[in-house]
Amino acid sequence: MANVVLPTGVDTAQGHSRVLPGLLEGRPDLGPVFMNSLPVERIESADVSNVLLFLASDDARYVTGIAMPVDAGSTIR
Repeated sequence: MANVVLPTGVDTAQGHSRVLPGLLEGRPDLGPVFMNSLPVERIESADVSNVLLFLASDDARYVTGIAMPVDAGSTIR
């Protein structure tokens, strides 16, 4: 079994796509797909790292086969 982490957009160089604005310009209906429920545009890389550290720790020794969203609420939209 494996655990997976499912982040929303992360504030990294890769997270600042030059392609996305052009895509949204041509397809404005896609905009809501990239929105978070919490009032943040992107999360910090430390937010993802902290979840990974938890999953690798003894505190998560019985956590198996989950998909852990770190997505500022985007999956509840």
